[in-house]
Amino acid sequence: MKICIVGASGLLGEGFQHISKDIKNEFVFCYAKNKIPNAEQLDITREDAIKSFFQIHKPDVLINCSAIADLEFCEKNKSHAFNVNTLGVKKLA
Repeated sequence: MKICIVGASGLLGEGFQHISKDIKNEFVFCYAKNKIPNAEQLDITREDAIKSFFQIHKPDVLINCSAIADLEFCEKNKSHAFNVNTLGVKKLA
């Protein structure tokens, strides 16, 4: 089974990276901005990027850990926060 972890550079995603070593499945890790080794960049605000990613990797399971959690940043960048935290999740579905 191929499992995709979106938002792998965040706190929750890092936890999945650690436990994935003990699980005998194939994992694909994704990040948006904070590059991590052995991971793919994926902008969940872009439908074309999501479609391309799914066509290439064909994951069986997707676990979304992506989020902009910094409240101050979200208040100053409401549109971007909404695009990632709400619309990006909808696009993944």
